[in-house]
Amino acid sequence: MTTDHPSRIFSFGELLWDVFESGRKPGGAPLNFTYHMAKMGQTIRLLSRVGADEPGRSLLEHLRRMGISAETIQVDPGFPTGTVQVTRKGPEEWDFEILQPVAWDFIEPEPDGVRGSEDWLVFGSLASRNPVSAATLEGMLERVGVAICDLNLRHPHFHRERVLLLLERANLVKLNEQELILVAGWCGLTGENTRLMERLSRRFGWACCIVTRGPKGSCLWE
Repeated sequence: MTTDHPSRIFSFGELLWDVFESGRKPGGAPLNFTYHMAKMGQTIRLLSRVGADEPGRSLLEHLRRMGISAETIQVDPGFPTGTVQVTRKGPEEWDFEILQPVAWDFIEPEPDGVRGSEDWLVFGSLASRNPVSAATLEGMLERVGVAICDLNLRHPHFHRERVLLLLERANLVKLNEQELILVAGWCGLTGENTRLMERLSRRFGWACCIVTRGPKGSCLWE
């Protein structure tokens, strides 16, 4: 592919504080992805929104200390910075109470957003729970070259029809075993994980499908 612009990578969605009994930590799948890509030397833009409050200011300062640009982080004048109350349920199980509505529910289009086929966009389902952020993501998906979906379903913050639409727009998808079985069931599919990965990839047109299995590792279909 020949282009006048270098490829750009965007990470879209929730930016928040995970609140544990021991204190709070910056969180959200888009931030985690952005951090690791930046550590690998990649130029990446995080598109999200925080509130005009102390948690928002602290979060932006934390991003700067992490070496992540806050240039594309919007500040909402009315809604608070997102928070998630995290409670341990077992040795490897956590319960997440994701508060709403919060600032990242209202992400607006960026003037210098996705240009087209040279850009990559990483997104999940959570930021689509509100029509405002969902519309912004939809506009980006119409222009982006490569769309990567890290599904990240959290009850009750998703709708079947919306999730299926996002999966249809994706080129590469990552989901866990429970999400794989759920999505396959929506499509009337049953069977072994590897077979479900292949059938879903062919149904939606994915070039690649990754399923995480906790301590058992991951599976890849391409």
